[in-house]
Amino acid sequence: MRRATALVILVFALSGASGLVYQLVWIRLFSQLMGGTTLAISVVLAVFMAGLGLGCWRLGRRADLTAAPLLLYAGLEVGVAAAGLAVPLLLRAAKPLYVALAPSLAEPFLVLLRILIAVLILLPPTFLMGGTLPVLARFLVRRHARLGRGLGLLYGVNTLGAAAGVVVAGFALIPELGLLASTGVAVVGNLVAGASALALGKWLPKTVRPAADAATGPPAAAVAARRAPEMGGGVLAAIFALSGFAAIGCELFWARALLHFLGNSTYAFSAML
Repeated sequence: MRRATALVILVFALSGASGLVYQLVWIRLFSQLMGGTTLAISVVLAVFMAGLGLGCWRLGRRADLTAAPLLLYAGLEVGVAAAGLAVPLLLRAAKPLYVALAPSLAEPFLVLLRILIAVLILLPPTFLMGGTLPVLARFLVRRHARLGRGLGLLYGVNTLGAAAGVVVAGFALIPELGLLASTGVAVVGNLVAGASALALGKWLPKTVRPAADAATGPPAAAVAARRAPEMGGGVLAAIFALSGFAAIGCELFWARALLHFLGNSTYAFSAML
């Protein structure tokens, strides 16, 4: 189980790196459609975070029902790779439609059309990305008493992997290889993560009970979990949402501030992330 946990941590770090490579590539791609980097950053970030949130919420329920979380995770990573690879192709296919509609639309509706295109293209891969955390947590967290530690470990390594992906993509991959090749590197990262989880998922049940059998906590913990919505859960959720609102707002402000020193929007955004 220790070796399996170590491999899962490495896999999730790689997944985080691929996710942020995609984000930087998408910002560069959509800056052409949006007519400016600032608007592209805002729209891509909004869709990216919305997709993560929706995927974590909806696929988290699916994670609770599966007895093979690693196999489900492998499927999600392959789905992210396929959807991520399709983004440049879909954006290219959408351009003729945008060019045909643009002359007949006023500026506010033109902006809405750009945002709609971004939502339709980027929501599928980010939705699948959002499901990876609860699915892996279902495998790793085998006792309620270790819930905080397990989730913190997964989220931490995923975020550190994302930071590494930003450095590599913003300062090396995109300037040297271009956007399409950088997308290919991120796709390979997802496929390696998915294949590793698939191999581990096929081997592990021979030696370790599935998490579904072991993740039962004491009755008191189960009762507390059921009563959580009655004990101010809605208020806490609103406070946490406000915290996220402030954090992402700071990202945009900091990126604009760094632009004055670095002189390049890609470098400024990469350094901030």
